[in-house]
Amino acid sequence: MTRTSKASGLDYVLVELGRKDSIYPDLSIPVLEKHLGDTPDIEDENIQIRVGTRPIVRDLGALYQGTGRPVPAEMQDLFTGYRVLLLNHSMSVLREQGRKNISSIGFEVSFPESPRITIIDLFPRTTFVQNVGATLDSSFVAEAGIGVNGRLSTPPLVSELLGQIDDMSMDAKLDCKLQLSNKAGFVAKFSYAVLSPLVQAIGVGDTHGQWIIDKKNRPLLGDLIFSQTILAPKNSLGIKFKVRASATITTYSLMPDKKPSRWINAEYIAP
Repeated sequence: MTRTSKASGLDYVLVELGRKDSIYPDLSIPVLEKHLGDTPDIEDENIQIRVGTRPIVRDLGALYQGTGRPVPAEMQDLFTGYRVLLLNHSMSVLREQGRKNISSIGFEVSFPESPRITIIDLFPRTTFVQNVGATLDSSFVAEAGIGVNGRLSTPPLVSELLGQIDDMSMDAKLDCKLQLSNKAGFVAKFSYAVLSPLVQAIGVGDTHGQWIIDKKNRPLLGDLIFSQTILAPKNSLGIKFKVRASATITTYSLMPDKKPSRWINAEYIAP
């Protein structure tokens, strides 16, 4: 079940994932609690997920040139017809029932074939996640350097960073920011808080991107950001696309039960 809402000027869709959304609905009910009549013995306990439909967008070429540096000569032809954009998608897991455990969260983005959008890179990934602290309750931060070509790599050194910071936080707790760099070929150091260091991301070179975050020590509850750099036609001011969320849930730590949402319409507006 979904219902569309707005909050603080940001568009989002509230998704409730229940037994009817399961790939195998019977897995949502433990064997000992199944009822063979017409009415189940337990109520359908829903997981609430809020999915953003209007990502925050930054033009990496414009940010690079805004620091007084020209686009590298080898990329001049590319920037004549295209733009390299950074998109920040948002998702919030709002509720987890007591006896059900969210073992992983998924997020997918699917762009249309026309106009052609190509995914350059995806973030976060386990490679870029650091543990901040030394206890089971430690926080995790994803941190990378973003090149003017949209590729992610090791962050620039402190001496290669400028004082200019672009705050892209959708929530203060996430501390999402771009700290601009003066290193040749680099736009900025990009970082924000993540719920787990176990992040898989696929879709480079494709029109479809996907992330899976697996639980480590802390519950997968709260706000999440999924970022991607894309190559988009220069004359396209906005693109409509689709997103989908999923949660894999275990009941009493037994069978995993994946619950995907329907595809949700979304749109980005280029800066």
